[in-house]
Amino acid sequence: MDYASLLNGFVIPVQGMMLLVAVYMYRLVSEEVQYRQSILFPDIVTIQYQRIFSILLNHVIFVGTTLLIGILGLFIYYQNQEIPWSTFQLDILEHAVIFYLLPLILTALWGINCALIFGKKKTGMLALFLVWVLIGPLNTEFFSDYFYKGGFEGIRSLLFIGPIQPGHIHAQLSGFLGNEALFIKNILHISLQCVLLFLLVGQWHLRASKRILTVVFSILGLGVLVFVSPFALANNQLSFDRSFDSDLSKHYKPPYTFVPEKGALDYMIQKMNLNMVQETNALKVEADMLMKVSQKQSISLSLWHEYDVNAVIVNNRKVKFKRQGDFISFPISSDGSTTNVKVRYDIKNSPYFALTKDTWYLPATLNWYPVRQSQPINRLGVGTLDLIGDRQKMSDIKISGDIPKDITTNLKRQGERSLIGRVAGVTMMQGHLAVFEYKDHELVTDDSWSMPQTYWQSVQKTLEQTNAVLQRTFDKQTVVPKKIILVSPNEERNSYLDDAHLLLQIGTTLRLDQSLSEVVATYVPGILWSNSSSEVKVQPKWKVFNAAFSYWIQTELKLEPIEVDPFFLQQSNLDMKKVERWIKEFMDYDHKQQLIFNIVEKMVLRIKRDGKIECKGVWSHDPVTTSLKILSKETNFTPCFA
Repeated sequence: MDYASLLNGFVIPVQGMMLLVAVYMYRLVSEEVQYRQSILFPDIVTIQYQRIFSILLNHVIFVGTTLLIGILGLFIYYQNQEIPWSTFQLDILEHAVIFYLLPLILTALWGINCALIFGKKKTGMLALFLVWVLIGPLNTEFFSDYFYKGGFEGIRSLLFIGPIQPGHIHAQLSGFLGNEALFIKNILHISLQCVLLFLLVGQWHLRASKRILTVVFSILGLGVLVFVSPFALANNQLSFDRSFDSDLSKHYKPPYTFVPEKGALDYMIQKMNLNMVQETNALKVEADMLMKVSQKQSISLSLWHEYDVNAVIVNNRKVKFKRQGDFISFPISSDGSTTNVKVRYDIKNSPYFALTKDTWYLPATLNWYPVRQSQPINRLGVGTLDLIGDRQKMSDIKISGDIPKDITTNLKRQGERSLIGRVAGVTMMQGHLAVFEYKDHELVTDDSWSMPQTYWQSVQKTLEQTNAVLQRTFDKQTVVPKKIILVSPNEERNSYLDDAHLLLQIGTTLRLDQSLSEVVATYVPGILWSNSSSEVKVQPKWKVFNAAFSYWIQTELKLEPIEVDPFFLQQSNLDMKKVERWIKEFMDYDHKQQLIFNIVEKMVLRIKRDGKIECKGVWSHDPVTTSLKILSKETNFTPCFA
């Protein structure tokens, strides 16, 4: 399904073509530079300008036509693959102009200017080669350490004209790499070469006054380019920016910055109103909450660490707060009645969760508004995006303000500027999406995907069969909601299920009907854990249980099962030998015995009695059913693991 990847790495042949074009232009112009400079008549400068302009015009027409023919062939292929016409095709055109057409125009100017400077000297070819290496589209590969640290918004980004990572030029929801800032940057490079060309040819004037005037105009042109250059650094497609690669692993390196005490979570959010004001690559948000707080104390709220908190107001009085990682801590005075708390913060555009004028990625699995949670929002020590959310309690939520008309969400519209609903988590997405009505379901996919009829029927059948197995085996009834969102911008494997929508992020580049085992492995945790606490999801055996249980269901459905591999479980601070032993024991059982495997039997209950914790083994006539009911919150117990 990763049709956009057909353009991955295309910058490499473009780099090679740039060298050929530069050498051709160098030889074409250098042949007559020495001859024309020896001819002294008033119109020599005008003639040379006209000649170079005609050469460049022919070059632009030829290159543009060639690229257009290639892109039209690509569009025909996409049409045959049943990819509907949308902004996806327009994105390809924009990407091709920025990273293919403009660099090939630029390289022609490199060749012409080197010819004007060096003539037929051999040093001219050497200088041309050095420029090609230092500024060509692949310089981010040649000097990756230097450019990755600066990213798109650093001053050093003015020195590269290609993607910062040639193999990664498309992301779901965000579309292709290409925007106004990148376009301006390449135009700046072309304009700089034009100014240099104007200066070099202008020195052929017979009169000194005209030569001086040429220098003055060139300096003015450089001044304009310097003035415009900051606009070339205003890049908002941070998902393509490698300078943020290590930020997530550094922030969630164990032990974590702060973990709230038990008393700091002794409250309940009953109602929440979110007011949003759109700014450039950000949202100004005021979260107005009604809370039930048991006593006077300091409480902690969970909010994604990249979002800056500006103020906390309790009962119309500003209070001091501490921002510690994913947590906001502040004092609160309460006599047990309802307390009003307002948190003002900024949702900023970030590498993992885009928020620009045209792109919003705020999934229900992310704490993008304040919630009650005891654990950090991402799994510690794994180095990748692996969200942990506490979605045990539903709240009445109303969102008002600057809400896009085409927003995809699990809330209901109330007028043009409001959304309402009673949910445990809120999804809000906007961007390169395609919405399809397929039978009784509304499917939301990336606009680069083919039509649902090419793959969805077998996926729908697999989801229903999985529900049937869960109901037959564990008496757990699940219904696939009407709205299903299949977008996975970070190629994450995650799922979240509520009555209004299913967020099914499979994170595969294969067509879904060819990845049914991955569909099951992603869907099962969403069924079991969407409304569970964050404490459960950080337990060592949580991922082992999910992988083993998914393996069993895949076998039950006669799919090719995905073997439980400790390497892919992304655990931290865990004795891997113990994990491998658990997995070996599971794999040694036959299919029927695996259902009653001791991964489930070894679970113990954490039972609160008079403030103490007492653990008892799960030994009943049906340990699996008992344990699963506990895990899915069908009882009042909270599971822990032996």
